[in-house]
Amino acid sequence: MPIVNIDGVGQVNFPDSMSPEQISNAIQQDILPQFPEIAAKQSRTMGEVGKDVLAGVGSGLGSLAQFPGQVYGLVTGDMDQGGLQELGRNLQQYSEEAKSPIQKAKESLRSQKIAQTEGVFNQAGVAILETLKDPALLSSFIFEQAPQLLGTMGGGYITKQGVKALMLNATQEVLAKSGVRGAVGTGSLMQGADIGTDTYERIFNERMIQGYPEQLAREEALTGGRKAAVEAAALTGLTSFGAGSTIERALTRGAAAGPKRGIIRGTLGETLSEAVEEGGGRLASNIEF
Repeated sequence: MPIVNIDGVGQVNFPDSMSPEQISNAIQQDILPQFPEIAAKQSRTMGEVGKDVLAGVGSGLGSLAQFPGQVYGLVTGDMDQGGLQELGRNLQQYSEEAKSPIQKAKESLRSQKIAQTEGVFNQAGVAILETLKDPALLSSFIFEQAPQLLGTMGGGYITKQGVKALMLNATQEVLAKSGVRGAVGTGSLMQGADIGTDTYERIFNERMIQGYPEQLAREEALTGGRKAAVEAAALTGLTSFGAGSTIERALTRGAAAGPKRGIIRGTLGETLSEAVEEGGGRLASNIEF
């Protein structure tokens, strides 16, 4: 019976029928995930890096695909939808599961550190620090957010074209500002819809476990989901101006070369904005929950 000494875990016995490749896969897929502190210190292969990049993009696309259905559900109360929303949910879930064990371990440890921190802004600081200091977490964040930019860019473009049609003499500056505001507004709606839907699902599942009648559980979940959606959207709107709207300006005005300090400030502002939005959004969800 093969005995493998795994750093930080100890000696593990494997059946004689397992090949070295099967043992290696078992260590990566089954054993190390139980020890995230150890798994996070491992190095990813080039194949795993590529896999994590694709998983990040897939997760972002899945989230984007759910947006129309999420808004429709929160507005009408019809939360049990299939179609594009179900496809997006499945894609997002599949993409998250497809991430390498090392990537999952890093994200798990980051979540644990955030959860152990009190206060939204303190949590945002932890999220920023943990993400920026780890290339794997930073790259995953970037690739997951990239598809979301399609939504904000589309909102900015539609707003800009609408203003252009209504105001024939609108200056380029007015059109540019309207585009930025449209992009920010779309981003706020996307964040609110995501948090609201997540809150709905959490409350509904908890109420069903508690033995509530299904209709009552849905009503309470919908009320909580709508409140969390409004709060998260409002927070996103407030944090998306100034340095936090760097990406929106680039998408709607066209990226322009600028001083290095401005680029750094914009990037940090965008990261802080996103962290506060996520932390605040989750806080709104937890309050309603």
